[in-house]
Amino acid sequence: MNYEGGKGGSGVYQQIINLMPVHDVYIETHLGGGNILLRKRPARSTIAIEIDPGSLKAFRESCNLASAVTFINGDYLEYLRGYRWTGRELVYSDPPYLLSTRRTQKPRYTFEYTEEDHRELLSTLLEVPAFVMISGYDSPLYNAMLPGWHTHTFTAATRRGLATEKLWMNFDPGKVLKHDYTYAGGNFRERERIKRKARRWVSNLAVLPEGERNFILQEISHTFTREFQHHSTGTAMRSREYSNDIDDVRRRSSDMAIRPATSPMAIMDPLSPDSTVAPGGKLLGPADMTIRAQTVKNSGAAGSLNPAAPVD
Repeated sequence: MNYEGGKGGSGVYQQIINLMPVHDVYIETHLGGGNILLRKRPARSTIAIEIDPGSLKAFRESCNLASAVTFINGDYLEYLRGYRWTGRELVYSDPPYLLSTRRTQKPRYTFEYTEEDHRELLSTLLEVPAFVMISGYDSPLYNAMLPGWHTHTFTAATRRGLATEKLWMNFDPGKVLKHDYTYAGGNFRERERIKRKARRWVSNLAVLPEGERNFILQEISHTFTREFQHHSTGTAMRSREYSNDIDDVRRRSSDMAIRPATSPMAIMDPLSPDSTVAPGGKLLGPADMTIRAQTVKNSGAAGSLNPAAPVD
């Protein structure tokens, strides 16, 4: 689906998915064209939030998702504040970028963001006691509000030329098991090299006698137990070691006051493409919208930046 600011360009979604830590629940706060959701390995549960009903309808009509996805036509803020966290979630946020960082200052979305909206977004995501990734262009506001967060920059082709994208993460991507290794490699050439090597190794294993092949696989599973469990059907994200990846996030969390939401939110039934609030949809009222929120305190060193001119 073609969408302004979408992440479907070659070399863009691969960079983002490559950094995603293992998770049971995947939450996108600003679905838009859904390019990351469509290309990543499905989580056990996926929650796609989009405030623009037109964009959400277009996405659902153009995409046939095999995995179960809960679509929410509403504001991310209300949903996140009412969510009961387990620590096994990944929140990916790709909001309308700060106007001050774009090459042109002309609004391009039905629901644009003011600087205050960005401040509220960052303040909310700082309180999430789970993995968080945020896309944007480099900005003093984000750097000031997310000190100590790990960052990653890469060049992306846009309609208006090359742009330097930036990811902010509340975890160290070098110290967590990744959710999806489909796009392993820093660029197209490296990804192709890895694929060729994988096909070659699989072919070599396929021609071995059954006993020899399975002895080798047994040794691999014993040596790389955690990875082997992660990639095995039915056991992905169930290994005991999974919790170690989020320990750093949880360790830096502290309790905050319970905050109720102020209005109901419609959850859309993904099996019914014809209505905004599908049959069987549930309304979450203020009574449902309370959680024991936690704050993720910043730690670790921020990554280096590649300077680039503001783009849009």
